[in-house]
Amino acid sequence: MSPANEERDAEVSQVEDKIETREIVQRAKEMLMQERGLDEPAAFEIIQQSAMRGRTRMRDIASRS
Repeated sequence: MSPANEERDAEVSQVEDKIETREIVQRAKEMLMQERGLDEPAAFEIIQQSAMRGRTRMRDIASRS
């Protein structure tokens, strides 16, 4: 495989990972909004703050929900 193809494959993989992360976080936000009656920014902040406190990715926090 040529270096250009490897680079392209790496970029595609990164984009796919970002999309998947957004989908996971979105599902977690929706769950928090429904269960706790929060608006979207508040649900996002809960996930974000939990990730910061645990020094982990938001995706990892959202996956636990």
